[in-house]
Amino acid sequence: MVSLYQCGNAKVTGTQIKCSAGHILSARRDGCLDTIRLARGDALELGICQSCHDLDLNGDPVLKEDRGWLKK
Repeated sequence: MVSLYQCGNAKVTGTQIKCSAGHILSARRDGCLDTIRLARGDALELGICQSCHDLDLNGDPVLKEDRGWLKK
């Protein structure tokens, strides 16, 4: 599965993750994800990304043990 960790369109701005191609990543009003998901090391394999025509792959998937920085 494709993850936001692999997409060059996924941008972190402050406490939000947004898609620079303009796709909605969440049901929140602003369509962004909270960066707490990065901190926890969540997979970030969103359904919308799986068939995205704007996908900008930047390498291999990030291994689970290499994601996040909060203690698990």
